[in-house]
Amino acid sequence: NFSPNLSSCLMISVHGRPEFITGGVMYGGTGLHKRCGSKETSCGHQEPQGSGDRSEKDEPKLSLMEELLLVVMDPRGFVSIWNDHVSRALRGSILIELWLRGRLELEPAGMRRKCLSRRAVVVKSTSPTDDCMLNEALKLINDGSTHTVSDWISYLAGETWNPLKLKYHMRLVRDRIFKDLVERRILTTEKTNYWLVDIKTHPIKDLSVQKKLFSKIKDALLENFCNDVHRVDKRILSLLMLTQYSGGIDECLAGLPNDLLRLAMKRIQDLESTDFEVESRKGAPNDLHWAVFAALNDPFVVL
Repeated sequence: NFSPNLSSCLMISVHGRPEFITGGVMYGGTGLHKRCGSKETSCGHQEPQGSGDRSEKDEPKLSLMEELLLVVMDPRGFVSIWNDHVSRALRGSILIELWLRGRLELEPAGMRRKCLSRRAVVVKSTSPTDDCMLNEALKLINDGSTHTVSDWISYLAGETWNPLKLKYHMRLVRDRIFKDLVERRILTTEKTNYWLVDIKTHPIKDLSVQKKLFSKIKDALLENFCNDVHRVDKRILSLLMLTQYSGGIDECLAGLPNDLLRLAMKRIQDLESTDFEVESRKGAPNDLHWAVFAALNDPFVVL
């Protein structure tokens, strides 16, 4: 039952087809389309399909940075401040997350077959994501000059002696991730008295989230293990490598029988010793995660 009002009558007089007017929204042939069906960010930009194995509708609820921090943190809310690997791993996870979402890629190897350590990061799309921290990193990389993956990890972590590169330092990354997880009610906020100082900590409120991540890592190394790294889900492979680099793999595998523990540790060590240069030539030519793995496992990088 359609009862036209003044605005509807004006629209009919212009477009002539009242069957397209429903509840004040004009469809199809009028040129005024209802916005639905495609995922948009808070800024109204449509999310392009990324380079990972999942489509946008299957995008995980937690980003790679959030998953990594939940895996390496203590249930009481502590992350060791002496573990410098966590800081670099978080910056590496930011680059991989942007690559998985279709924002970054590696420059082509070219005729000279550039190695991973010499290939620059290229911005594929500047459309914002739904994550403010990813948007900040994307803007820094887009506005900056051409640099390699290893350089960007160091610059984003503030590990540089060049004062001109300090503008690329992303500060308080852990605290910002903690804040997002608190808003999602995965973590909570408490004040812990440490000697004479009150320290703000973020204990895990929903332990099931961390347990699911531990189970995902165990399954990837045991039941669902695949010898061909190119057949492993890129997000899971990245989580495995970043967790191993950050020193959190032991906690993930705790409670396994000795034989399964030895098997899982052997497999993660084999993954860590993979020749990333060779593997990068077998897959897509612009896959960025191999360069992140190579940069984090570079023995010449002294922390």
